[in-house]
Amino acid sequence: PPRRPTRAMSTPIVAPSAVAASSSRYSPHHRRGTSGEAASTRAATFGARRARARAQRATSTSAATVEQARAQAKETTRTYARSFYWASQFMTKGREDAYALYCWCRELDEIVDGADGADEERRAKLNRSEANLEAMFRKGTLTEPSYADVALSDTLARVEGLRIGPFKDMISGMRRDIDDARFERVEDVLNYAYQVAGTVALMILPILTLGSVDDEQKAAKREERGVALGIALQLTNIVRDVGEDARQRGRVYIADEDLKLFELTRDDVLSMKTPTTNYMALIEYQIQRALFYYSKALEGIDLLPPLARPPTKLIAGLYQRIAFAVRENDYDNLSKRAFSSTYEKLTLTPKLLLDSFLPGGGINESDVVVDFSDASAEASIYRAQVCKRFVAARVGTRRVGS
Repeated sequence: PPRRPTRAMSTPIVAPSAVAASSSRYSPHHRRGTSGEAASTRAATFGARRARARAQRATSTSAATVEQARAQAKETTRTYARSFYWASQFMTKGREDAYALYCWCRELDEIVDGADGADEERRAKLNRSEANLEAMFRKGTLTEPSYADVALSDTLARVEGLRIGPFKDMISGMRRDIDDARFERVEDVLNYAYQVAGTVALMILPILTLGSVDDEQKAAKREERGVALGIALQLTNIVRDVGEDARQRGRVYIADEDLKLFELTRDDVLSMKTPTTNYMALIEYQIQRALFYYSKALEGIDLLPPLARPPTKLIAGLYQRIAFAVRENDYDNLSKRAFSSTYEKLTLTPKLLLDSFLPGGGINESDVVVDFSDASAEASIYRAQVCKRFVAARVGTRRVGS
């Protein structure tokens, strides 16, 4: 569902070592995936809900009042970001501002991934969004503002500490989706994860810490940990959505460097129907990297005000379960999409809320098997071997059990 203190961020520092020294681009765990008639029914229901929401947004123009815009932002969040919306129920302040941030980010996402419009049209829409963003920060006049623009503008007027840098960094990430969908290096993936999700932490931290007075060092470390959480959430989304991104968008968000470790290519992923053993190990490798970032992020949960910890731990815990769900689905993220039911959210919530008040957020270190702080080629090869052996053991155990 992040990083820099008082300066605007234009060039993120996302190397694993940097985070170690210091959370659709933005629905969690289950042991099954969507398939068959049940999936069709869910898709039809969700499709109808999306159509209603889009129809409502189409009528949201500059004529929308702040009250109308904020109400629509709440409804959009409830419809499209159910895990985030559930976690937001445990926020004691700033809930509507969080919805405004989500909807502004979602509008950018829809510009890039929407079914309509050529690339040039998408670029023009992003340029208009950026121009409106700049107008908001200088308290100027917006051009054809959407309901999300109106809601965000109201948030910017009332919440201190929001900086334009993370918002512009996110727009840069969206432009990358249009201009260059290939990721050669892991660093490229991490930069992208910062741009489209890490930035969200930097946006929402002023809301979560409203009224707190902290020294610069503590604030800087909190932002670094927030960025780590944003990156972890995006890496989880990448793992969950491999099949969808390949089929619907022709995109692979896994670095060529990682693919090579498992003797795979981008074309292999685009054409693959059923996970191979090497592919399973590749996905376990991606899961382990996400878990590494979760561990670094949650080490900093104590840096948040006490009442801001429960929703943070909740969204991190729910998203972390997605990674385990992919593993439990035998790494089949090509034809299945992990999800969580309302029942599962209800059963997970009490423990996650309790953990949020424990030192370090109640991190379970046994979940993190592989250390990604060393970015050398030798370390990458070692990590790949660990993941291959882990997957081989899982596959072997399952076959013996059957």
